[in-house]
Amino acid sequence: MNRSQQIELLERAVNEARRIMETQEAFWVEEWNAARNPFIAINEWNKNFDKRMVYIQPWLDAKDKLTKFRSRQ
Repeated sequence: MNRSQQIELLERAVNEARRIMETQEAFWVEEWNAARNPFIAINEWNKNFDKRMVYIQPWLDAKDKLTKFRSRQ
């Protein structure tokens, strides 16, 4: 596999992770908007940080790998 193919594969991984993260984000925003009390929504948002990171971390990791790979000579 040549360098351009590896970059393309890493870019796909970044895009897929971002798509999953954005889909989950839409659910979170919907829950936020459905909350009757904004203070309770903020509290729940903060309590569920670890649940959100399950979807955010793969995107961050894939993006980091792509950036490191591109910066190599």
